[in-house]
Amino acid sequence: MELYRWHQQVVQGQINDARRHVAIILTDETRAPVARFVLHGAWPIKYEPPSFNAAANEVAIETRELTHEGLERES
Repeated sequence: MELYRWHQQVVQGQINDARRHVAIILTDETRAPVARFVLHGAWPIKYEPPSFNAAANEVAIETRELTHEGLERES
């Protein structure tokens, strides 16, 4: 729900209040961290919900797109 509320802040025009520092951690198949990126002053600009098909046996993928004022790779 926190991601949803953050997106709603932006939709309602509260972009300055919605800017956050965000860490994106890439992991391998054992969930061990392999890379870490920090987005400075980030806010969501797009949300795409998963498409569900009851007849299919597929993974549901949800997409969130962020914009930011700076990117830093920590490891």
